[in-house]
Amino acid sequence: MEVFLGEFFYKMDEKGRLPLPRKLIAGLSEGMTYISISPDGCLILFPARTWTKTKKNMGRLFQPEEIRIKKRKNGWEILIPKNLREHLGREVAIAGCKDYIELWRKNKWILAKEEAGKELVAMFV
Repeated sequence: MEVFLGEFFYKMDEKGRLPLPRKLIAGLSEGMTYISISPDGCLILFPARTWTKTKKNMGRLFQPEEIRIKKRKNGWEILIPKNLREHLGREVAIAGCKDYIELWRKNKWILAKEEAGKELVAMFV
């Protein structure tokens, strides 16, 4: 099973198309992927194989939509559904989180990382 790691920044176009980094594509395949809103406001991408394992532990409020990964001449991209685009804005942070991928509005991602860093430091002080 592929592990998703790394932090990347991309711009979503006006039609909701978002490029995906090559480093993360190996764990996804052209075809079905699932997207949903997480409790902290980011969007989560689940590859089909991960969603199959994860859905057993999710409540009914966590209902993802199916989307497709598409190969384009300049790389890979996804089309973010209209009802979910408002959660991202134009500048998007993409974070690999082991067996899924998080998509964040860039400025919210930076703040979330700062807060997580403070919490980590507090644990060791």
